[in-house]
Amino acid sequence: MKYELYVKGEFENIKGLSCDQTYPAIVTCTACDYTHPKVVIITDESSIKEKGVYKCNWEMKCHSCRNDIKITIKNPETLTKTLLKDKYDDDFEISYNPVVKDRCSLSLFETSGGEISEVKKVGLNVLTEDNQLFLNKTVDDKRTLADSYGGGKMYSILNFELEIKRVK
Repeated sequence: MKYELYVKGEFENIKGLSCDQTYPAIVTCTACDYTHPKVVIITDESSIKEKGVYKCNWEMKCHSCRNDIKITIKNPETLTKTLLKDKYDDDFEISYNPVVKDRCSLSLFETSGGEISEVKKVGLNVLTEDNQLFLNKTVDDKRTLADSYGGGKMYSILNFELEIKRVK
């Protein structure tokens, strides 16, 4: 099964988002419908290999029926690269997912034997319309991510929702 993780909300002065591909998630076994009682951490920094061949980013056996659950994290097809200047005026490349119609894709997941029923809070990297980058920003309890920067400028996401949806 494939899933897309995306942010929905009212975006103001935000060109795109990205995040470290590490997610606290709730996982459910598709064989017996058992929901793992603890939040698991799924990250693209880990990879499980069998005989030197890539298999997945995360794997566990269901605590109820012993079914294998595997999850692989992929970047969305919309991932875009651009060059920014650092404080020394040197170029550096960043990747971001563009905001389209108050929605921004963050990741794709491919699962086998299980499904991701929820993803908890995620730190976001925000790229503003004027190419300013702000790292590891979090949403408050009022479902808002907002900050101001240089010369009274501001960026925000109101009515923030982190959604995971099954895709074809």
